[in-house]
Amino acid sequence: GYVLGLRRITTTNGVWNQTWSPAVTDYTVEIPARLSLVTIDVDVDFDRYPNGDLPIILLNGKSIAYGYDTPVSEPISFSTSPGSEKVNVEITTQNPHNLTQILTYHLLLYQPPDLSKVLWPEDVLVASGGGNLTMDPPYIPGVGALERRVYVGREVDQVRVTVNCDPAVEPIINDKATGSQLVKREENSQRSIVQVGCRFSSPTTGVSEKVFDIIVQDRFDLRSMATHVEVKDDRGTARRDI
Repeated sequence: GYVLGLRRITTTNGVWNQTWSPAVTDYTVEIPARLSLVTIDVDVDFDRYPNGDLPIILLNGKSIAYGYDTPVSEPISFSTSPGSEKVNVEITTQNPHNLTQILTYHLLLYQPPDLSKVLWPEDVLVASGGGNLTMDPPYIPGVGALERRVYVGREVDQVRVTVNCDPAVEPIINDKATGSQLVKREENSQRSIVQVGCRFSSPTTGVSEKVFDIIVQDRFDLRSMATHVEVKDDRGTARRDI
C-alpha cells in the first residue's frame, strides 16, 4: 500500500522521468545544468489529520519539522556540477486500523553536463599508415562546416578514426559507441563517408548528439587526369593532346 495522507512530492526545478504517484517509490529527476540548489516539497494532505497527528517525515534520515502553517520544503545542494544526489523521503503514519505504516520514496536528482559545451568532440583524428591525415577544413569543435574531407591514395583500403569526447558523454563512430574504429573503405568507390560525434543519453529527456561527416576521398594525381598540355615557345602557344 501507500501513504494515504500524502498528496505529492515535487521539486522546484527539474524534469521527472514519470509523473509522481503515491504508489511509485523510485524516481529520477533531471536538474538543469549549472543549478547548484533544488528544493524538495512534500505536500501532506492535512485534511486527513484534523487531530494534528501528522506523519513523521525524514529526509535522508533527518527529521523534518513542519505543520499546518509550515509546509515541508527542504533545499538540496549539489556538491559537484554536473553531479547527482540521492534523496530518501521516509513517511511514517498510521493507517485507519492504527497500524504504523512506513514508506520510503527514493529520488535520484541527476544533473547532466552542459550539452552546449560537451557534445562536440574535443578532437577527431583520421590516420593511415601510422600518420594522421589532414582534414579539410581543419576540425575545430563546434565551428565550421558539418562535413570534412581527407584525401588518401587509391591503394589505401582502410583508415583509423579516433574521436575524443568530454568524459561526461560518449564518442560515436558510424552510430556505434566507440572512441576508435578501423574503417574499411567501400570497394570500387572513390569516396567513403564516416559519421563521427558525441552522444549523451538521459534517463528523462532521451538521447542528444552532435555528429558530422568525414569523407575519405581518393587523392587524384592531376597530371594523370590531363588530356592535353600547352606548349609555349617563340612562335606562341600550341596545344598538344596526350
